[in-house]
Amino acid sequence: MSLFDAKFHRISANNNHCPGRAFQPLDVFMGYLFAVLLVLVCSSIPQAALAATPLDALKDLERQGYEVAGLVVDLEKKTTIAELHRDKLMIPASVTKLYTAAQALEVWGADYRFETHILSRGKRKGNVLEGDLIFRGGGDPSLTNDGLWRLARDIAQSGITLVTGNIIVDESLFGDVPCVTHDRCDAEKSTWHSYDSLLSSAAVNHGNVAVMVSPGQSLGAPANISFDPYKLPGMEIRGQIKTVKGYGGQFAVSRFTDNGSDWLRVSGTIGINAGTHRAYRSVGDPARYTGELFREFLEDAGVTIKGTIRVATEPVDGKRLTTYQGKPLNQIVSDMLYYSNNQIADVLALNVLTENHKQVPVTLQAAGGHLENHAHALTGSSSFADGKSEATILDGSGLNPDNRLAPEDLIALLDSVYKRSQDFPFLLGAMRVPAQSPSRGLSGRNEIWDRLSVKTGALSEPVTVHTLAGYLRFKDGGWGAFAMMVNGTRRNPIYRVKAFEAIRKDLETMKAAVFSCN
Repeated sequence: MSLFDAKFHRISANNNHCPGRAFQPLDVFMGYLFAVLLVLVCSSIPQAALAATPLDALKDLERQGYEVAGLVVDLEKKTTIAELHRDKLMIPASVTKLYTAAQALEVWGADYRFETHILSRGKRKGNVLEGDLIFRGGGDPSLTNDGLWRLARDIAQSGITLVTGNIIVDESLFGDVPCVTHDRCDAEKSTWHSYDSLLSSAAVNHGNVAVMVSPGQSLGAPANISFDPYKLPGMEIRGQIKTVKGYGGQFAVSRFTDNGSDWLRVSGTIGINAGTHRAYRSVGDPARYTGELFREFLEDAGVTIKGTIRVATEPVDGKRLTTYQGKPLNQIVSDMLYYSNNQIADVLALNVLTENHKQVPVTLQAAGGHLENHAHALTGSSSFADGKSEATILDGSGLNPDNRLAPEDLIALLDSVYKRSQDFPFLLGAMRVPAQSPSRGLSGRNEIWDRLSVKTGALSEPVTVHTLAGYLRFKDGGWGAFAMMVNGTRRNPIYRVKAFEAIRKDLETMKAAVFSCN
């Protein structure tokens, strides 16, 4: 339906249903005249006026001492709707993942699946493998317990019931990936988080161990605590969680690594009516953890392993026994953006690097540098940017606080994906619609909040960071893109709700000032 058709239909229909008044030919003429005038008025608005639409709420935050920047564009008309410090470099946090998602989709396509291979080394005598099983990691960030279970069942189905040698976890695709940020370097020894997972091409369950906690049978009794899905040899739980009145849980779980072995310390309380809670913590050596967990799945499937777990950073040859294909890439991207999963993002970035540059071992800085070069190229050729990009990208997740992006960098990226019809639907579908999000600061129904598909970003150290970027659907069916960035300072932190409320207000203002003509 055209603009004229829409306006004419609305006016004539209203007049036709006016009580006590018949529809007259004059109504048709007046409706036509109104529609034509509306078209002339909207088309006569100069682009400079549209570009001058203020971002008053962000400006108000700036007056309060916060760092702010923003850019809103019409992707089809190639016009700027609103801007504030469009080329200002800011800490982007997790909106960096948009670069990782876009590059992965461009390199492999939405239906690509990463593969994990199981090989054998040695002689097969009946049901006995006199040698080793080799678990060759393929950099699959979607590999979970389900994949290990299927691989173990395949080996049992082949008739092997005994392996006299070791399980060798081959993480040679990336090699030994060194830590970069304080979060991950600290996690080599201890952590009470899941977001700081260490990186390996052979990691499973996003490099995390899961602990189940459920209340005891009576008040004051110790809670029931166990590993999901298996208790691993050498991994123990120390401490106690007490059962109390109520439904919630207020307990702490920390993981420590001593001499290559992980153990967990627990404390706190859980309500007697709370049900079962799961806590996820990153492990100290993800490749070794994969081998230990895989051995338990094999034992459960009826395959006994006589040897130990070894980790190899150089390729280990053998005869292929079975292969597991992970989720399609579009589902991996969706999980990465929805949960803002750092491990998925950084493993994808390492995969992109190894696909383009066959160098081992790889580093996260090099993977980020590859994305950075891509960002410079996109911004340098973008009609929405004024000049050369000075973006800095040091990882694929945005966890590194030394990353820097400007709004025009993010707009150039979103515009480039918008032009790729094979990838745009998948990136768009992986983003959140704020009005449907349970996240604090994003939820709440209003017309503009329903028209966005977004990726958020947040950091608490060294300063507070809150960013929002994504696509906007106009009333006429056209597409726009936006990037809004708010950074606090060491002395002046900003809360998520306050930052997102300012962004929402500015978008609402633009709807009233500009989008009403669409």
